Amino acid sequence: MQMPDSANQRFTPTWSTNRPGNINTTGYITNPTQDPTSGFATGNYYGTNLRIITMNQHVKAMWVLIVVFSFSFTTSQMKAQPLPTNTISAISWQSNQQKIAVGRINGSVEIWNANSGQLFLTLTGHSQSISGVAWSPDGNKLATSSSDQTVRIWNTTTGQLLFTLAHSDVVTDVAWSSDGSRIFSNLELPPNNLYVWNVTTGQVISQASGGGSRILPNSDGSKLLYLRSSNNVEIWNASTVTQISGYSQPNTVGGDTSTGTWNPNSNQFATGTLNGLVKIWDASTGVITNSLQANTASNTGPISQRVIDVRYSLDGSRLSSISNDGAIRVWNTSTWALITSSQLPGTIYTAAFSPDATKLAFGGVNSAIQIFSVCPCTLFGTSVPANPSNIGNPPAVNLGVVFKPSVNGQVTGIRFYKLAGNGGTHKGYLWSATGTQLGNVTFSGETATGWQTATFATPINVTANTVYVASYHAPQGRFAYDNNTFTTGRSVLPLYALATGETSPGNGTYIFGAAGLFPNATFNATNYWVDVVFSPT
Repeated sequence: MQMPDSANQRFTPTWSTNRPGNINTTGYITNPTQDPTSGFATGNYYGTNLRIITMNQHVKAMWVLIVVFSFSFTTSQMKAQPLPTNTISAISWQSNQQKIAVGRINGSVEIWNANSGQLFLTLTGHSQSISGVAWSPDGNKLATSSSDQTVRIWNTTTGQLLFTLAHSDVVTDVAWSSDGSRIFSNLELPPNNLYVWNVTTGQVISQASGGGSRILPNSDGSKLLYLRSSNNVEIWNASTVTQISGYSQPNTVGGDTSTGTWNPNSNQFATGTLNGLVKIWDASTGVITNSLQANTASNTGPISQRVIDVRYSLDGSRLSSISNDGAIRVWNTSTWALITSSQLPGTIYTAAFSPDATKLAFGGVNSAIQIFSVCPCTLFGTSVPANPSNIGNPPAVNLGVVFKPSVNGQVTGIRFYKLAGNGGTHKGYLWSATGTQLGNVTFSGETATGWQTATFATPINVTANTVYVASYHAPQGRFAYDNNTFTTGRSVLPLYALATGETSPGNGTYIFGAAGLFPNATFNATNYWVDVVFSPT
């Protein structure tokens, strides 16, 4: 996505006469207009506020309408309010799941360890907003595009800059060919705005006059999906860089295409609209085969609850959408059943599935990368203890974890990680923060080691931002543990395990004795590898 650059944003508050827009006496923009050099003037705003929007893109996630300046004006003045410079504008998850690349509107690019949450590299060189980040198919290189009219190719092991590809205008997107030999880049304005580059030499192979601001290769790299303005999409031959077909959707108010994505495993693509719908297309016929509701918008007005991003998982089994109101939804693409629906605070601009489709990484005005589990959700997923040993021969003990959900939902089960020797009958419990037992369950069908899960007979309702404790009883001890884990909190949205300093007596709780005792002691912020299974409602 190309985000605004506070110093170099291209806009003009007066539209050219061949693109009229009418503002009535109350300040309502009755005819939204697009200026080819500046952006888009929104409709549906009342009173004395006029917002100027750019129609651009971000990596693998299609066009987005982003409010970049809000003008509060009287007869004598106008005041611009740019976005925070650390706003995340682009995000991409490496195919081997180890790293996440992030671009910001201040021009910085960061590579983070997806497992530990540690910053691995900071790549500097771009002078303006990052519009796209794209991993090479082998995961060893990263291509970044920017409003500074360049694409840069980096070695992601060393951070070395391999090539700087200069362009004549703002670069709105970048993508790799499936074999990693070519890079596609796109400029904000035609003609000749689609570039094809040789990755080995850094030289231009060809140019063409494409449409829209997104480049979306399909999984085998043979086709490109282009999102035109309004209701049009185009499919191009990626080798010859020529158009194969073009399709239009019904011209409804607010139904303009805002974003899109290919299904990696079928001849299908999805688009999002300004009025909160996700549409599924047959790429061969141009027929819209399904329409999904991305949020709670009424779908009756322009830009009511626009879909900012849609993404298929790497295996094509799931489709996600995010909306400008913070709504995140995930569907099963075989049945189109809704898997997850959550409402997050703040504005989100970009998201990316983990390669195994179990998590979404997303970012926006909040400078932090946030990880959202595709529910049913857990705190630890498939993670395992770093310390493979267990406590020698302790007595029976109840072990717990202190957590809170960010949304209303239900706890459906309790999990714990089992090491050899942790035998006997295990029981799981859910408690209020003050020790009221909310439910219990007995584990059955356990394996010798690894994660064990017990499901409550009836799911237990829990409330957003309320603290709970999940625990299990180990009658023979020999439990898994890692010291100093909870010196910081663990956030895997919509779940959060509190840091020891955020709760009393701390996190990583225990109490020796019989089953069913509330664990209320702590030691060294230790993680005893207790977990919870949660689904939003």
